[in-house]
Amino acid sequence: MSMNARLAILAAVSAIMAPGVALAYVGPGAGLGMIGSLIAVVGAVLVALLGLFILPFRMLMKRRKAKMSGTREAPAGSAHEG
Repeated sequence: MSMNARLAILAAVSAIMAPGVALAYVGPGAGLGMIGSLIAVVGAVLVALLGLFILPFRMLMKRRKAKMSGTREAPAGSAHEG
């Protein structure tokens, strides 16, 4: 393919993908609501990822603590969990 053809294709794709004029207005209430929702979603994702990364370390520390104290862990769901 020649350089002129590539340039023409690039220009056509750029023209198609370019955003048009948005004839809309987002008021302050809707804008703040959108920002608040975005912050909540990002925070929830970060907390979920943090929980996934910390859980194995918590289980490892609990197992090490049980070994050091010489006691066995109570089975899951027992009344002696704390």
